[in-house]
Amino acid sequence: MLLRVKGVNEFTTPDSRFDEEYLIYIDEIVYGLEFDNLGEIVAVSKCIYENEKLVKYERSICGMEKFADLHYEEYTYESDRLSEVGLCFHINPQVELYDEERLSVEHDEDGNIIRLIRIKLLMVKQSSLYIMLNLPKNRLH
Repeated sequence: MLLRVKGVNEFTTPDSRFDEEYLIYIDEIVYGLEFDNLGEIVAVSKCIYENEKLVKYERSICGMEKFADLHYEEYTYESDRLSEVGLCFHINPQVELYDEERLSVEHDEDGNIIRLIRIKLLMVKQSSLYIMLNLPKNRLH
């Protein structure tokens, strides 16, 4: 299935020039192609689902390879509830550097998500670790 989204998405800003996105559904994978108002490709994305739950989201801003802006998210579930989110962002292939963050998900008694708790923040260069912070129960709202 092919779906066209015209006008806005979660990354739209007055300066983004985002105009439309095409979503391609193949089994449990959704590919996205975003275009600006001049018809140039702006970003590509991929969502992977298992049993109708999002398990991984990847997005890359298109442009020159050495200035690529890569981002991905991984989702973990326990007892059918989202329990942890892993983020990898500011991925810079040119200098082999990226940031990684892990968030624990807290639910209320009805199963609604009420807060995300940062449990780990890393800055990594290839196989060597630059900064590793294990944070106390720092709550994000």
